[in-house]
Amino acid sequence: MTVEKTYVYSGLQNGAVYELNAKGRPKAPTGGLAYVGIDVYATKAYTPSLPKPRLVPHIGNDRLLKTQVFPGQESASAQFSVGAEDMDLLAMLTGTTVKSIAGMEMLPYLTDLQGKETSVGVILYQAALSKITSAQGYHLHMISKSRMVATLPGAGNDPIDMVYDMTINPSENYLWGGALAPLADIYDPLSGVPDTGAHEAGLFSGFSEFAPRIASFLTDTAQVEFLFPASLQAADVNKIAVFTALPTDDVAELVDPADYTTAVDGVTFDSTPAGREVIVVYQVAE
Repeated sequence: MTVEKTYVYSGLQNGAVYELNAKGRPKAPTGGLAYVGIDVYATKAYTPSLPKPRLVPHIGNDRLLKTQVFPGQESASAQFSVGAEDMDLLAMLTGTTVKSIAGMEMLPYLTDLQGKETSVGVILYQAALSKITSAQGYHLHMISKSRMVATLPGAGNDPIDMVYDMTINPSENYLWGGALAPLADIYDPLSGVPDTGAHEAGLFSGFSEFAPRIASFLTDTAQVEFLFPASLQAADVNKIAVFTALPTDDVAELVDPADYTTAVDGVTFDSTPAGREVIVVYQVAE
């Protein structure tokens, strides 16, 4: 299927939240195991709130002469609601720990860690149909840098509605760590034009044939094989992109496909990228 640029979409099917490391990339554990974020269970609704442009009218001769358009000065944000309370997700977002005692699982709220929420990246997606072929696919929203604060639901006859208030902060990188523009462009916008036409972005909207995913690895050995979880295998081995970076690098670089092979269960490098982060962008069948 050719990825089209016009589509219709509805609902909210699924998504994942990724804890970020100090460089803003999905935070993989040591040992070369895949980090795929935390799946969001029982997704219900997602509503971005984007600032309106600021209009400056210029008046003269008893009429409107010109109108200038500037970016809005309000914060971009979103609300995301789900029908379940996920303690693992909440613990990651708040920086707290689930406590087990007497067969009960508990998580602290209204703590002294308020205002110090974990920096996360988010991918949410919904079912979509392409304009030309009506082929089934997915519409996605990706936020590279966000913080999510949950509002606990009450109790009653209706199903719960847990709401997360999300910040949307601009980033010079995609969620997987690749730059929107070459480094020279980021620090000197006059030096060239990035592929995206922009040097930073707070939100990405896109379309894919299968559900979008990111798997991140951090290897400290001579590892060459990087495997996806059994539940998140690749839907198409030709729809995989691989990036690598040292933990101290600001930007992850795209790896030449000639340097690795792809399979439904992962990627295998020709030579080890030991000591580097390996970030795989791919699609899964759901």
